Amino acid sequence: MSERTSFVRLFVGFLLSAAGVHASCPIELSPPSVVVKYGDPVSINCSTSETLLEGMGWEATNGGTGLKKVNHLSWTVASLTDWTFSPLCFFNPSRDSPFGQCSMSPQVVLYTFPETISIRFSGGSGGVVTEMEKFNLSCDINNIAPIQNLTVRWYKGDTIVYTDTFDNPSKEPVNHSSVFSYTPTRQDNRGTFRCEAHLDLGPEEPQLNVSSQEYIITVYFGPDVQCSSPEFLEGETLEKVCPVTGNPTPLVTWLKDGQPTDPAVPLSRENAGLYTVEAEGLSFVQKKLQVLALYGPKLMCPSTYTALEYSPHNLTCIVEGYPKPETSWYKDGEEVELPENLTRSDMGQYLITASNSLTTVNHTVEITVIYPPSQIVELEDSEVDVGSTMGLKCSSTGNPRPKYVWNYYRTANVMEENEDGVSCLLIHNATAYNMGSYTCHAWNVSFMEHNVFVR
Repeated sequence: MSERTSFVRLFVGFLLSAAGVHASCPIELSPPSVVVKYGDPVSINCSTSETLLEGMGWEATNGGTGLKKVNHLSWTVASLTDWTFSPLCFFNPSRDSPFGQCSMSPQVVLYTFPETISIRFSGGSGGVVTEMEKFNLSCDINNIAPIQNLTVRWYKGDTIVYTDTFDNPSKEPVNHSSVFSYTPTRQDNRGTFRCEAHLDLGPEEPQLNVSSQEYIITVYFGPDVQCSSPEFLEGETLEKVCPVTGNPTPLVTWLKDGQPTDPAVPLSRENAGLYTVEAEGLSFVQKKLQVLALYGPKLMCPSTYTALEYSPHNLTCIVEGYPKPETSWYKDGEEVELPENLTRSDMGQYLITASNSLTTVNHTVEITVIYPPSQIVELEDSEVDVGSTMGLKCSSTGNPRPKYVWNYYRTANVMEENEDGVSCLLIHNATAYNMGSYTCHAWNVSFMEHNVFVR
């Protein structure tokens, strides 16, 4: 009968005869747990402080000792390669011992870890994928044990994107593949992926890590026309304001009025209009686009303008630009609106501004309003003594400045003087011949007159 069979029989018998005894097992294992690399040596000491014993021993498929009359005994294996082992230290007490027959097993973790792992693309060679179509990468890890201690981390660049763990209780080495699924966008083109295998054998044990090589993917997408209603500044090109992107690089053709046009040629506002762009790459795309020219305001106004008071004016300014400029009128620093009928109070210099999102331009215009002479109010009937001197003054306001004409009986002692818009009639040494009616006419475009009688 083998030692293991004898131990089991004695152990069972003791349980039957020692019912009610609750003393603990006096065995101490050192160390109680051990991590061993496949093929490395291992040694665990089993000891007891109990002196009343028949012996103790190790049962194991490799390194078993049988029962020995000792109080400490080591289980030693020069090269541990048995994945199914389960070493057990047993204790047989003497008849007078307070302890019963008992045993204790150390926790032994046998591991193996590969030096290299590999990454594999499920779509075939080349790593070419299509935008928004899911693909799989596999991380192949061979001869790994125990797999339940394994963690696989997936990296995109330097960022962890997926962590894979396993609950397989198998102690023997296995070949395993961790699968990672990913849906790419165009920003992932030429992106790198890799996997890392980590075997965690405990906080006091070495951390075993190995990384795969990087796998580069190529993302096919497009063609995409990167605009809907493109707007350009003069001097820009179609290929700048409306780029066409894609991978592989698309073949792009631009048409205007059905005729090919070079998208690299600088544009002017005359080039605005309806275009067709055709792009052939991963697929074929055709798109019609209304291309608009952006340019700053242009103001075309007269520098001077003359209008008749109270008559409708036709002062207009032509404003060009895109986006459509906003136009404002200013007089003496304040924004104003030009009335439909101008009066003399509207005369002066005006600043006109035209603005859009690109720039602002200014223009000045001098407005002149023509109006007739005002009523003459200073002439009144007068009396003068013979031999005296008197003056008659005639003044008026108007634009242009009024001119004056006097009607009277002309004598040698009467003189006319005009100064600063005022006409004066001087009578020296008045005589009877100076008596009569004196009429002053003030006129420009129209005229007014005023009569006065001198006696």
